[in-house]
Amino acid sequence: MEDSEIDRTSEAEQYHLKAQFILHELQANKQVYGSNSALAGANPANVDLALQYINRSLEIDSDNPVFLNLKALLLWEGKGNKDEAIPLLERAAELNPRDIDIQNNLNAIKTSQCIVATAAFGTPLASEVNTLRLWRDNVLKKSTLGRLFVSIYYTVSPPIARLVARSIFLRGITRGVLRPIVHCVKSKL
Repeated sequence: MEDSEIDRTSEAEQYHLKAQFILHELQANKQVYGSNSALAGANPANVDLALQYINRSLEIDSDNPVFLNLKALLLWEGKGNKDEAIPLLERAAELNPRDIDIQNNLNAIKTSQCIVATAAFGTPLASEVNTLRLWRDNVLKKSTLGRLFVSIYYTVSPPIARLVARSIFLRGITRGVLRPIVHCVKSKL
């Protein structure tokens, strides 16, 4: 490998790490404050800067599945843009079909979300949300009673989720109620 190629690879990795750090800030804000907004008390993560960083990484290595995955997460979680994120995740999954994180992210973005859990934990990628999603898909949807429960849940949960998302107090209570359920469900999956 030539020095200039090593320098470009190193530059791409540095920008990737900077973007990843901002994504972690964003996810922490959503987990703690329920949003990335200063109005909610968060010190907002600069998603636009993170996108500039990851775009620079992708200029250097456009077929890097890790970079594509990170850009998709920034678009999805930071900008709420699933339509742009899905093709990036699909390309990342095509380039590296064995990457479990990419596969989980692709599955999460393409399936219906656990609405109340997402509001409580601040992100659809929280491990608790993923556990509940797996329980829904692998257990509940396989029985008539389970499918009925899921149907009722998706009918009544959107207004509940909006309330939970707006209140730090309700997010805390909801997380407290959901964690033992997640623990129980996780032991049975």
